[in-house]
Amino acid sequence: MTTDDVSIRVYEASDKQRFLEIYDAVMPQSHHFLDKETLLKQRIRVEELLEEPTSEIFVLEKGEKVVGFATFVTETAMAEFFIDSQFQKQGLGGKLMNYIQKNKPKICLVVYKRNRNAVKFYRHKGFQKQPQERGKPQQPLYFEMQWKA
Repeated sequence: MTTDDVSIRVYEASDKQRFLEIYDAVMPQSHHFLDKETLLKQRIRVEELLEEPTSEIFVLEKGEKVVGFATFVTETAMAEFFIDSQFQKQGLGGKLMNYIQKNKPKICLVVYKRNRNAVKFYRHKGFQKQPQERGKPQQPLYFEMQWKA
């Protein structure tokens, strides 16, 4: 998909470095409530996800620059959704989510309760919070959200 100077395409191996740059910059900001050990474990999981041939990854570009991405670990389970902080609040995340919602009949994701901006964004895009909150001792609460076409 291409509109204006924004395009969405599938992930290529050459995107890995930029993908990780965005992740490393945005994750500590948006998940400031997580401890360093948890952040490190999630970073390792993301790197593994990039190498997994069954992962489906959408890449958002503005001009020729990669500015965001969304990763799916199954047909409907979204694992990551990040927009470079320099490009947030410009409607680009909405464009990426709109594209995904046009191409998927259902999307499930897990979000930390304290990640208020993400929760607000997903609600705005029509996601519904599922009833049960989960968490491990000494870890922040999280819950599942779903969207269906």
